[in-house]
Amino acid sequence: MASYADKCENITGFKGYQPAVDNLSKKTKEHVMNDFLREYHDFFQVQLATECVDQARESFSKLEGVVVGKPSQKPFFVDDVDLGIGGAEGKSYAIVKPGKPSGGLKIVMAHTDVPCLRVSSQPVYIEADAEKCLLCPGFYLSTEKFGGIRTGDWLGMNVNIKGKVFKNDKELKINVPGIIRQISYHVDEGDEKASDSLKVFTGIRTLKELYKTFKVSDGMDFARSDLYAFPHIEKNGFVVGNEISGFGHDDRAGIFASLIAGEESFFSESDNTMILLGLDREEVGNRSSTCSYDSMIKKVLDETTDIVFAGKPKPRGGIESLLENSPVISVDTDVAFGDLELTDDLNLDFRKAPKIGWGFFLNGFDSDWDKTKTSAKQVAQFMDLIDNNLGVKNVRDRYQVLGGFVKNDAPFGTATMADIFGNHFSTLDIGVPVLGLHHPRAETLNIFDLYWLKEAIGLHLRA
Repeated sequence: MASYADKCENITGFKGYQPAVDNLSKKTKEHVMNDFLREYHDFFQVQLATECVDQARESFSKLEGVVVGKPSQKPFFVDDVDLGIGGAEGKSYAIVKPGKPSGGLKIVMAHTDVPCLRVSSQPVYIEADAEKCLLCPGFYLSTEKFGGIRTGDWLGMNVNIKGKVFKNDKELKINVPGIIRQISYHVDEGDEKASDSLKVFTGIRTLKELYKTFKVSDGMDFARSDLYAFPHIEKNGFVVGNEISGFGHDDRAGIFASLIAGEESFFSESDNTMILLGLDREEVGNRSSTCSYDSMIKKVLDETTDIVFAGKPKPRGGIESLLENSPVISVDTDVAFGDLELTDDLNLDFRKAPKIGWGFFLNGFDSDWDKTKTSAKQVAQFMDLIDNNLGVKNVRDRYQVLGGFVKNDAPFGTATMADIFGNHFSTLDIGVPVLGLHHPRAETLNIFDLYWLKEAIGLHLRA
């Protein structure tokens, strides 16, 4: 007798639903699963924001004709340090292709930081109680959540504390292994863990050795540091079918897609001026000088327009007139819905939420739309651009339009990068759905969703 699976029509007729993958040529599928996936897998290894910027610099410095470190009439790469931004640490960048005055202005931004743990300014920890301290085999460092972090996801993690200590005009690199302890099953009563349990055990037994390892003179010197705890992963990215899981898709995916689209577009015949931005601190609100509009972004725009309109008057209306009703594109990830999210107590609307394998998402209308300058007409123009130029069958299977899937009173926020820059320009939010968003090991995306995102960014840059 056949099993239940052989008799159930829902099962016998089922095909895993991934419309973004279907009806493609063998050549396209092989390119995505071989070349494109390999490139992303390599890029996916970077963790620190500075490493992300370094990777972007390295990629573009290999391209013929690109100037690195200063604005130029040729395509150029600059980071926040190159631009002389106060407090710059090399965590944000701009890649610019100056176009012709008659061309349009295209701006695409993504963020270089990832949700992780930041070492606090007074991190040195042991149990203060005279008896309990006997159970401490070494020193711990206390951490704070950098972005949306669930405490339980990080318990039991092997980590690396990475970053820099700034001392006497020198930048001292740090990379120290550690462990975030987990309580044994036999004594765990299942109580919710407080965030102060995310302390990193260093294995270091004396205070003198601790200070030497972290290149500080005393406890106060940790205020000189910019240190983060990341999951210790020998090779980030585990591929199953068309999906790749690991740490940091948010927002390595957006950075990677915009970089590849830029490489493919900067030397096209388009007269457009193209600006790719990689901005730090999106996970905590984009307010610092190295990633805010009023400092770094404005300086990039001023430098670029001075080059494009050298000796000629700039158009009236400033940047808005140069954009010509074309919104700034904010590239980020969003919560993908799978079977784990289909529960009533989360108070979410799965019909308007992104689904993995359905292509990149375009955030159409939601409850926060009135906070931006983006209009339905601009959404329609972007959709027309994709529909008319993507050049594949079943174009509408390569992207999905979202609404506000977070219902009233649901405890979830919106994309800070798009929200903040929406105060200055029309800003359209696009990206890839990610299952397990902000998890330190299990963020998962469909590589074809990422591929179509890259293609869409390229069309926008050249349009």
